[in-house]
Amino acid sequence: MVASHNQRALVLEARGQPLSLADVPIPDVCPGSAIVKVLVTNIGPLTRRILTGQIPVPLEPPVVPCAQTIGRIHELGPDSTSLDVGQFVFVDLFTRSRDNPDDAILQDYVGGSAASMKLMDAWKDGTFAQYARMPLENIAPLNEELLVTQMGYPFADLSLLGPAAIAMGGFCEVNVHAGDSVIVAPATGLYGGSCVQVALRKATGSVRGADVFVYWSPLASGKSTHFQAGLGALRPFGRCALLGGAEGNIEIPYLHVMWNSICLQGRYMFDRKHTLQLIQLLESGQLKLGSGDGSGVKVRAFKIEEVEEAMDAAERELRWGDQLYSLVKPAMSSIRC
Repeated sequence: MVASHNQRALVLEARGQPLSLADVPIPDVCPGSAIVKVLVTNIGPLTRRILTGQIPVPLEPPVVPCAQTIGRIHELGPDSTSLDVGQFVFVDLFTRSRDNPDDAILQDYVGGSAASMKLMDAWKDGTFAQYARMPLENIAPLNEELLVTQMGYPFADLSLLGPAAIAMGGFCEVNVHAGDSVIVAPATGLYGGSCVQVALRKATGSVRGADVFVYWSPLASGKSTHFQAGLGALRPFGRCALLGGAEGNIEIPYLHVMWNSICLQGRYMFDRKHTLQLIQLLESGQLKLGSGDGSGVKVRAFKIEEVEEAMDAAERELRWGDQLYSLVKPAMSSIRC
């Protein structure tokens, strides 16, 4: 039997149109890349708004959208030195230019400069498919025997490594250590809730004023009081990490920040080293993900044909503890969802 070189993929043909399930070629591997067999990929609360153009990003249809993914190595480029075909992996969509790391993209979605748009052209189609070509540096190995066989993690639960990795990047940026007291606000959605989970593994509470305030602002939080309250709760020499996506400007209590020597630090996404540190926490059992005891989140999985239902659920179930952002592709009996 001749092996098929086609796959099923969800394609956005034009803004305003629903995703269509189509047969498309499996991407060819090239130097610096791997072909990943997609097991589960995340559906976030803003996915539909991004794809329809309600949130303006430089998305250029036709395109196969991309998200953070749990998968398996299908084929490797000739310059891969540590990964193996068949290996169980976590895949991120945040990509930096190899010759200028200042240029970065969220694959398919966010560029920000002419150079970043060039990078988007090189990594156009993503993980809303059975197979995806991804940069080698975006792929981190997972211990399948430990996580799946021994700890019993379903693939869909492990997909929550994505939001947790963003939190890890912010914590490392402001040097959160064991014993630090951390405030996370707001903390009612997927990303703020994930931030709390990671904070509980990297720090412990105290009563002497907070060491770190993580401001995880959603789009509509520009006029909320979280920012002022969080800064006011910091001890002298405290640190504030700005991780969210609030539109517009926020007011800073200048004298309070100056008198108390408070550090304000923005952080966009994370680096590979943060991903590897997070995986160490997970594989050691210190960090719990998904629908297990004490995790604080529910996870459900959908088939690739059910993407509209998955996006509906992601928009509807916004509170921490109610979320599902996993889309199973393809629907196979061997996939643990």
